[in-house]
Amino acid sequence: MPYGAICFVMRGSGVRIPLAAPGTLTDIAVRFRKARFIGLFIALTFGTFRRDPLASHENLGIVLGIAGFLVLAIPRGDPEWLFPMLGCGRSNRSRRLKKISDGGSLFLFVPPNGSKLWRFSCTFAGKQKTLAIGAYPAISLAEARAARDAAKVLLSKGVDPGEQKKLDAISAALARATTFEVVAAELLDKKKREGRTERTAEKLRWLYDLAKAHIGTRPIGEITALEILVALRAVETRGQLETAKRLRAVIGEVFRYGVATGRAMTDPTFALRGALTAPKVKHRAAIIDPKAFGGLLRAIDGFSGQPTTKAALQLMALLFPRPARCASPSGLSSISTQRSGPSPPPGRR
Repeated sequence: MPYGAICFVMRGSGVRIPLAAPGTLTDIAVRFRKARFIGLFIALTFGTFRRDPLASHENLGIVLGIAGFLVLAIPRGDPEWLFPMLGCGRSNRSRRLKKISDGGSLFLFVPPNGSKLWRFSCTFAGKQKTLAIGAYPAISLAEARAARDAAKVLLSKGVDPGEQKKLDAISAALARATTFEVVAAELLDKKKREGRTERTAEKLRWLYDLAKAHIGTRPIGEITALEILVALRAVETRGQLETAKRLRAVIGEVFRYGVATGRAMTDPTFALRGALTAPKVKHRAAIIDPKAFGGLLRAIDGFSGQPTTKAALQLMALLFPRPARCASPSGLSSISTQRSGPSPPPGRR
């Protein structure tokens, strides 16, 4: 009768006894539930018999109901509630290393300082290795088991889980270090080494700063076309259509450099072709009428802006150099006073 009543209450309360390897957390939890239930049932039953033997059969239903309620109160699921009972509290009083197995080569490592660390023991290439999964409770038992199963999948494919974890950490650190701002600065340094003038570098730096406000701190491999479009729209809404077009080209150049150096997969700016408002180009024809050209010279003489700008306009009217050569000191230094015309700079002869 007591055994049948125990089975009845256990089935009615929904207790399920899973199969587990001896000594694992699940096995210990199952044994604890059995012992607790049997102990409570025996104590309540014999206490009722001793107090009132004649009415014990009437109180049997009450006893079974109380025992079933107590069984339902026992925690279920992952047996993490066993850790304090197994000496895994805040401190390890025994001052000994403890290993609590959960099965499948997963165990909880408890050093004397009381830390609870998940470890997975495996064999790879004939060598015994231990994979660190994380600390409890930051990594729950369910998460530790999932990490164990993932490591077993890697082992089945001939991959060392420890080495794969190191590679993943390196990839994550590299992704954090390869932001758009870092790659853009590296590309700018490369252009300077290639001989780009400081004025060109300043223009590029100004354009990079427009993009950094939106995507500067983002890893370049994670930036999407939509994020770039938001940065371009911010410039376009101010009416700077030509700047927005140039900014898209500059951002694309940074991404192509990122692809070449292995820090990006694609250039998202290709998908933004036609997404911006095209600026209206106004062509200005050359002045070929002598009277109109005279008016231009008189306008230059009456220019009231910066003296250097006025001098550059006057020189251009006399020597017809390219604007870039006239604006740079190296271009002006190539003008020879001993010849009838300017001499080309070194490398352009």
